[in-house]
Amino acid sequence: MDLFDNTYRRNYISLYDVIRSFEFAIKNVDKMRGNVYNIGADRLNCTKQSIAKIVQKLLPQTTINLIDKTDIDQRDYEVSSKKIYDLGFCPHYRFKNGINELINYYSYLPKDKTEREKITRHMRNDCPVDIVTFQKFIAPKKGDI
Repeated sequence: MDLFDNTYRRNYISLYDVIRSFEFAIKNVDKMRGNVYNIGADRLNCTKQSIAKIVQKLLPQTTINLIDKTDIDQRDYEVSSKKIYDLGFCPHYRFKNGINELINYYSYLPKDKTEREKITRHMRNDCPVDIVTFQKFIAPKKGDI
């Protein structure tokens, strides 16, 4: 695993918790209307290297290569989700479980790199989620609110 700017911090959250946060917001729309909230797992305000070490524990064959070059993704931040936590929302899903889900997913992909890239490229190109499609399926219809 090549790691650029290993001391840069990131915040991680499970997609399942993001979905739960949307459900929470819908149920608490009167309290939340007109405000902006960070959705993150504050306990996962971690450096990229500390996250890589967690992955390495789950996949011992993983080698972490610290690369002395600047990452094109220059985000380095710590997120506070206290504002939404104070309303009662709390992330539930563990980071390690998410990594294990990814490991399980990748175990089903072909071992051949070319075949694996064909599948993942197909998934990216043929399964886009755009805002129009998203709104079509989840946006409330007139009179629903």
